[in-house]
Amino acid sequence: MDRELSKHIEEKEIQYVNKYLKYAQKLSVQKFNELPPTARISNYITGLVLDFQKLVDYTDQRLNGSLHQAKGGSDIANMKAEALELDRKIDETQDALNILNARFDSEAKQYKSTIKRWKMVLWILYFLAGFEILANMEIYNMLGGGIVASISIAVISGIVVFYWAHLSNKCIRQFGKGNLKKQSLAGCLMAIPIFVIFYLFSSMRVDYLLALFPNMERIYSGSPIVPTLINFFAYLIATYLVYEYRPSVAVKNAYGKYQADVKSIENLEQKRYAYIAEKNTLEPKLRLRLLDYHNLLLLGKQKEQDITTRMLACFHEFKSELHLLSNGKCAFLFSTDEEDLPPLKLNYQTMNENTYLS
Repeated sequence: MDRELSKHIEEKEIQYVNKYLKYAQKLSVQKFNELPPTARISNYITGLVLDFQKLVDYTDQRLNGSLHQAKGGSDIANMKAEALELDRKIDETQDALNILNARFDSEAKQYKSTIKRWKMVLWILYFLAGFEILANMEIYNMLGGGIVASISIAVISGIVVFYWAHLSNKCIRQFGKGNLKKQSLAGCLMAIPIFVIFYLFSSMRVDYLLALFPNMERIYSGSPIVPTLINFFAYLIATYLVYEYRPSVAVKNAYGKYQADVKSIENLEQKRYAYIAEKNTLEPKLRLRLLDYHNLLLLGKQKEQDITTRMLACFHEFKSELHLLSNGKCAFLFSTDEEDLPPLKLNYQTMNENTYLS
C-alpha cells in the first residue's frame, strides 16, 4: 500500500508541476500594473491547492485512518472488558481456594502409608482368593463330578474366603469392642459357619465320588477334613490380614476427603494460573493488533506532510517561473508562504499514533 500510494503521489506531483508551470506562462502575460493593489497570488492558485487537497483526500480514502482508529479504540475497550472478566474469575477462583484451604485437613496425609499398605494387602487377598479357586477346582475335579459343579464350588469357596474375612473382621471389631475375649468369641462364632460350609462342600464331593464308584470305598480312605482345613486355613489368613491392615471407615473417609481436597485445590490453582496467564497475554496480543493501526496512522501523517511539502515545492516552482516570465512585475502579488498558500485540510496530523502503544 505504501509503495502504490507513494508512486501515485509522485506521478500526480509531476502532473501538477507541469500544469502550473504552463499556468505561470499564461499568467505572466497579465497586465500586472493594471491589477488592484489588493490583488494577491492566492486569488490565482486556488486550483493548485485543490489539486493537492485531492491527493490528501485520496490518501485518506486509501488508508481509512478514522475507521482503523475506531477499531483500535474498540479493541482497547474489548481488552479491558476481557481483563475485568478474567479478574472476576481469578477472584472467584481465589475465594474458592481460600474456602478449601480453610477446611483442608493436612494431618490426614499421615494415613497415606496405611491406605497404601491396605491396597497391597488387597492384592494379596485377591491372589489368595484366586489361588483358592484354582486349588479347589483341582481337588474337586479329582474327587469326581462334572466340571461345571467343580468350577462353581471352587468359585464360591474363593468368594467366601474373600468376603467372609471382611465380614468377620467387621463383627470382631463391632462386638469385640477392644476386648480380647469378646473378640476371640466373635471370631470363633464367625469361623463356625465358614468351617461348616467348607466341610459340607468337601463331604458332598467325597460322597459323590463314592456313590459314583462304590468299589472305591474299600480302597479310598480320603477324608473331607483335609480340603476343609486347607480352605479354612486360607480363610484364617485372609481374616488376619483384613483385621491387621484394613483401615477404619473414619481413616478411609479422612484420607479420601484429603485426596479429594488436594485434587480440588490443584485444579483450582491450575485454573487460576490459566486465567492469570490468559490475562497476561491480552495486552501483548492487543499491542500486535494495534501496531498495524499505529503504523497506518503514522504512514498517514507522513504522507500528508509529504504532500504538503510537495505542494509548497510546486508553488515555488510556479512562483519562480512567474517571476522569471514577468520580469518580476508580479512581485507585489506575493507575500509569505503562509499568507500566499492556503493550508490543506489534513486528517492525520491531529491523530495521535502513539495513543495505542503508550
